[in-house]
Amino acid sequence: MAVTALACLVCWALAQKAEKQPAVVSSGVLVERLKALWSSRQYEETIRLADSLSIVFEAKGLRADWYRVLSTRAIAQKELNHPRKAIAQLLPILQAQTLDDSITARLYGLIGFAYLNADEFELGAWYMERNLSGLLRNQCKIGIAFAYTSLGFALKEQGDYRAALQYYLGALPQLRKEGNLPLLSEALINLGDISRSLHEYDAARGYYRQAVQEYPENAYRLEELLGWTDSDQGRYREALIHFNKSCQQGPCAADVARIMGYCAEMLGDTNEANRQYRLALESAEAAHDSAIAQSYIGKTLLRRKQPQAALLMFQQALHNLIPSLRAEDPTDNPQKGLPNDFWPIELLRGKAQAFRDQYTQTGNIQNLHHALSAISVAVQAIDSLRVGMSNEISGQDAVNYTYSTYETGIQIALEMERIEPGHGHGHISTAYEMPNTPNPMP
Repeated sequence: MAVTALACLVCWALAQKAEKQPAVVSSGVLVERLKALWSSRQYEETIRLADSLSIVFEAKGLRADWYRVLSTRAIAQKELNHPRKAIAQLLPILQAQTLDDSITARLYGLIGFAYLNADEFELGAWYMERNLSGLLRNQCKIGIAFAYTSLGFALKEQGDYRAALQYYLGALPQLRKEGNLPLLSEALINLGDISRSLHEYDAARGYYRQAVQEYPENAYRLEELLGWTDSDQGRYREALIHFNKSCQQGPCAADVARIMGYCAEMLGDTNEANRQYRLALESAEAAHDSAIAQSYIGKTLLRRKQPQAALLMFQQALHNLIPSLRAEDPTDNPQKGLPNDFWPIELLRGKAQAFRDQYTQTGNIQNLHHALSAISVAVQAIDSLRVGMSNEISGQDAVNYTYSTYETGIQIALEMERIEPGHGHGHISTAYEMPNTPNPMP
């Protein structure tokens, strides 16, 4: 009897187990698990889970959760420096959309976000514009401020400062309404940076101070930002006071060390300038940072009447940016297009000045020919950059930024014409055909 009863009990338990259904996990719980992986910086695992969840949620028609998964994946890809992979995955998804709803608008924003992370600012702006218009068309309240600030950033990076200014200003009321104080503070800091670029220094200081008032956690950044503003304005002593206060709060970055070196040099303290430049090189995290520091050092050597040492410094910096160039041969210039930033242009201008100074010291005309060759490549690069600018205003900003390159080209061409009449005439014509620059950079 006991055995029979036990057998019956076991059969009943097995039957109960067979009838029990697996627990259903809600989509919200799965999204939270995904966010937890991202928060713990497990980005590879985040992407793998997102790939699986996106398929499931799309099949079930869970459109809002599906978008949340895609956005988390795109952010994780940014952290892993894979923005182009995000673009490749998101473009077909966007092309397959048939609904003109808030989710489609946000997909435009995700792709724009990925393009901005890939430093493709013109395409980033194009997608962010469609993101903004879609959000407004669908009467969305969330995401408007991010679209404004993203557009402002894209235009700022293209050199279209006045258009960028308007987008950032447009973002401020929405950011305050959302209570997004960190992003509000960043928008104000960007407004300060733009104002510096436009030589509106008092406005820049006002924006920086307002950024700290809105979000006190950014107070540690204020001294450095004020230092940059003073240095741009030529107030080198005041700038060093701000920078030193900033460095007391934490280690100085490479860009701060090199501008401190420049300020010290302008104040006649060569020992302190050398020390700061050395720190800038030691703390440089990438070849680009080293090249910029070497550009500062090269210009300092020119001011100290050491053109040969400056030449080698400029060429080494160009080699860092373009490894195919020979570091030990200053006559070696890029044969094709330069990277899409102004530093190679500035380095070529420095080389041209150094060759010209060598000619002044030695009378060797060959140095002037080398100078003309270097500055010609720099001017061609400026023209290429201007063609890629989004509009006439940003193109003029680019010209203003590189005014000294045109000025150097004119000086060298005039010297060539004086020494070899007729040989430099074509270069003079080219130099004087360069765009007018009513507000040149100092």
